[in-house]
Amino acid sequence: MRVPKRLPTNVSSHPSTSSLTAYGLGLMLLSMIMNGCATDGSGSVVEASDQSLSGSQWQRVNSESDQPAIIRYFGFIDVTQDLEGESQYFEAGFARFTEPAPLRTLLDSFRQAPADSCDYRQRPRGDSTPLAFKDELELPGYPYQFVDAGSRIDVSIGNRSYARLKRTSTRPEDAVQYETDVGSLPLSIGGFKLGDVLLKTGGLTVSSRDGTFPDFAGIAVPPVTAPGRFRPRFEEAVSAESRFRWRTGGDSTDPDTRVQIEAGGGGRALFCAAADDGEYQLPQSVKVRLGDARIPNLFAYRDAVWFYRHDDALLIVSQSSYY
Repeated sequence: MRVPKRLPTNVSSHPSTSSLTAYGLGLMLLSMIMNGCATDGSGSVVEASDQSLSGSQWQRVNSESDQPAIIRYFGFIDVTQDLEGESQYFEAGFARFTEPAPLRTLLDSFRQAPADSCDYRQRPRGDSTPLAFKDELELPGYPYQFVDAGSRIDVSIGNRSYARLKRTSTRPEDAVQYETDVGSLPLSIGGFKLGDVLLKTGGLTVSSRDGTFPDFAGIAVPPVTAPGRFRPRFEEAVSAESRFRWRTGGDSTDPDTRVQIEAGGGGRALFCAAADDGEYQLPQSVKVRLGDARIPNLFAYRDAVWFYRHDDALLIVSQSSYY
């Protein structure tokens, strides 16, 4: 299963604002809609760019590829949208291996879980040890150090600037070196929600240059939307008899897209990676283990992971669209 990357403890992904500031920023966002501009996440306006972007040097790699390639550099760019909180944020990191690693090793670590697979965990009675899950950035046997990818990462829609990921740390121990908070800006005025108008999940591309990591330009971010009309309702309990349904999206046929179904509480946790076909039931093996138990706090989201390769560099670009 894919585990969302964790921001360093010194990086906040949801800074707070006063209601007065929120109102002012909301007016600014409306103005940007009218004038065709975007925000860089800090509140300043980024003018539209006429730069032509091309990712021709980078080629998308099938997540099941068996290419005998050797990778010296790898990077990740994650985009997450939380529609309930009306927020969207980006995080990125780039690294260089001490000794090159096989392409297959990185694909195995970062790719999606098999379609319709399910991981059920139960803590022994009386055991308070937290349930442990694999971190995709852990690559045993292949040490690496984080490197820069220039002063910023640019996010665009067509030839218009959408956001900028600014470098937040140069410390090697920090997994995330670039981040922005488009969605930390307030997206409602007088109860009118602007998230669906301002936050975009389709047509995004990312670019960077003049860093230790190889330059990239016009790399497409996988488009995803929230799994609408999901049933049962979120936060309900999951049982062996639960049947999950949702509205498929425009990119549901992409082989690297999943609807992640999760629930947890009381020492039990469930993580299922459903094919995005609109319906899912727990595997029989999980039903047997679950028995009559119920797992609280149902949650679901759609995500996709795309891989790009250029010579000895691999770029992993993912997007998750929560509720």
